[in-house]
Amino acid sequence: IDLSGMRLRLDGGDEWVLPDGIYLEGHDHFIVWFDGDDLIRRGEFPGIVVDRSLPPSGASIELLTAEGRQLDQLRFGIQVIDQTIGRKGNQWQLLAEGTPGKVNGNAALLGSTDDLRINEWSGGGEGDDWLELYQRGNQPVDISALYLTDDPSLAGKTKHAIANLSFVGPKSWVVFRADGEPQRGSDHLNFRLSSKGETLRIYSDSLNVIDEILVAESFVQGGSNGRLPDGEDRLVSFDVVETSKGIPNHTQIEGLQINELLLTPRTPSGRAIEVLNFGANPVDISGWAIGSERSSLDAFRLPAGTVVGPGQFHVLHEAFWLPSDIIRSRDWQISLTERIYISEIDSQGIPTGRRLSAPVLPTHWNESFGKFDLSHVDEFARLQSATFGKSLTESLETFQLSAGGQNVIPSMGPLVISELLIDTKTGATLLPSILDGVEFIEVYNRSNESVILSDTVRNLRGWRLAGGVSYHFKSDVELEPGQVLLVVNYDPSKEPMITGALQQSWGLPLMVSVYGPFKGRLDNGGDLVRLQELVMLPNSMGLEHNAESLGWVDEDRIEYASDVSWVTPLQSGVFSLHRLDQDSYGNVSLNWGFNSPSPGQLSEVTHPKQNSGFIQGLSLVEGGIVLEIATQVGVRYTVQHTDALNRGHWNDLRTLTGTGDSDVVFDASPYQDTRFYRVIAEQSISPD
Repeated sequence: IDLSGMRLRLDGGDEWVLPDGIYLEGHDHFIVWFDGDDLIRRGEFPGIVVDRSLPPSGASIELLTAEGRQLDQLRFGIQVIDQTIGRKGNQWQLLAEGTPGKVNGNAALLGSTDDLRINEWSGGGEGDDWLELYQRGNQPVDISALYLTDDPSLAGKTKHAIANLSFVGPKSWVVFRADGEPQRGSDHLNFRLSSKGETLRIYSDSLNVIDEILVAESFVQGGSNGRLPDGEDRLVSFDVVETSKGIPNHTQIEGLQINELLLTPRTPSGRAIEVLNFGANPVDISGWAIGSERSSLDAFRLPAGTVVGPGQFHVLHEAFWLPSDIIRSRDWQISLTERIYISEIDSQGIPTGRRLSAPVLPTHWNESFGKFDLSHVDEFARLQSATFGKSLTESLETFQLSAGGQNVIPSMGPLVISELLIDTKTGATLLPSILDGVEFIEVYNRSNESVILSDTVRNLRGWRLAGGVSYHFKSDVELEPGQVLLVVNYDPSKEPMITGALQQSWGLPLMVSVYGPFKGRLDNGGDLVRLQELVMLPNSMGLEHNAESLGWVDEDRIEYASDVSWVTPLQSGVFSLHRLDQDSYGNVSLNWGFNSPSPGQLSEVTHPKQNSGFIQGLSLVEGGIVLEIATQVGVRYTVQHTDALNRGHWNDLRTLTGTGDSDVVFDASPYQDTRFYRVIAEQSISPD
């Protein structure tokens, strides 16, 4: 069969045409790889590659002739991560393992729907309402023929039918968006959650109740309610920072946090997790479990006598982790799409639901990652060097004596994001209308060496933009030291007039290369932009310490927002977000300021909050604490406090307008032994 010109269409929209010269013999297979990570084309794989990933929440795929006639169609629902569906006879089923290019293997052994529980929910009929199911069993479960409803009446039992070919993995979570818009995908429900309380149920295909929850009136804005631990009978309320959509339910542990992790060691160091007790009392974590949600939350146990003193770091060395189960511990692997957990276990050996957690980041061999407290968000980042207290290159015995230490600044790559133009609006300006809606991301080479962003011959090199937008450099692209390039949201080869307008209006130099279009839009309300490099990374964070594979790592990132932690220009007009120091970490709001766009040119921008808004002095006096705040004329500041950094909630202490001198703020005696303060500059002066 000649496949030339045939098309694949996804969700009735995007289409991909099969190239000429493709013939399929009888009983043979041809593979189309949907690879949004842009990795398959860099290896020797049969078939062709599409630069798009199939949505795990479900989609429709059509096979069309060159003339547009439909030959076949598949509609699938919610999928299990890293597990395939395929034809067995005349039916589509979940398969035990993927067999691309070969005859399909056996169907997966499925578990019982009786193991499903309504596990967590959030919402009050507006905004981001959602509902989470948890599957307690050890085998994947087919949820295709089940029903979800908020209507206890006889007619309401089948209110929302879960899409065909929908599955949930063992001990896994699936999240449905309760927005009343099922046309948006298989993970969207046709009802919202009521803030006044209601009954939620899940029914079997025979309309028997599998599980039900009486939802009480909701009072926690942005929080959630659910079972603790997952799938158990106890129901609790979670505040905003404890909400855990699609991951294990948990409550915070006051005064304790994961501070640094080494998960990809070269011998002799071994894996290590550093915890910090910033509370006033010692915390005994003997017998607590170490694990991850996809492999096992209880892979290892901490030995007796593991106590973290007040104000102290404590390094949990792999050599002292006790296997909780021979099989679970032996097979424990950590994927880059999950989190690592330290879970409290009570005296009866039962998890309480109180946990510490941290995201798992891709790292090089012997590279650690940890918390970075100067960021405007609760962030983990790759660190310039490990700070466990002993060098990783020392003997195993010496490294195991390390007691922890303060984290250093995050690691930075040779390329950084230097400017963002977000959603140009030309209506009230003298700018040409052709620039309306134009966005760009400027990338700067801050190093002393040229950087190859893409090489068509040696395709194991690569850079890309990811996050709220995406762009892969695919032609031969090289950036010399001190040079910049521009990535735009239009196709510069098809719309050169827009590039010309950038040159005329904002002085884009003729020699600056312009690439595009990037996919997506930069959100005015806040977004995450990542600049990532393709490198060889450890492909296993379990017991294999030598295997490597290609992967993407963040070399720079910015998560801007529209709240008071980010400056906004007071003047009307078009302004872009400029990086102030190209050699300082990007994801810090104080390193960014607004000014007129200057694509292709590193501009001098003065941040209105520089050298102001910091605490110059702090002293204990009778009845309270006195803080001395450095200010700048005309800038409004809010002084806030919290008694625990991991709560995610800060209380306003005082708002003041800067005089240019130091201002004094008084805090009456706090009830807690520990208190943290921060100062936010809420309003900037004019960018001119």
